[in-house]
Amino acid sequence: MTKTINQKLKEFRKNADLTVKELSDLTGISEVTIVGIETERITDPKFSTVVALLKGLGARMNITQKSFSPLDQIKSYLKSKGVM
Repeated sequence: MTKTINQKLKEFRKNADLTVKELSDLTGISEVTIVGIETERITDPKFSTVVALLKGLGARMNITQKSFSPLDQIKSYLKSKGVM
């Protein structure tokens, strides 16, 4: 199973042996926000927040673009609408 960004951030923080407060102090991101992300109350954190947390943890993120054929795009759209 693929981990969510929320789960990965918590894992990175624990591996870095940092408390939520320490990560907050390092990044300027509030403890409430960090806990919200880690507990998945915040399911779609801002990109800038994720980047700041990763920098504070000494981690990097790789972003790749997935190429879709027009048929894949149509199938994806139909699935999202519950047609397929």
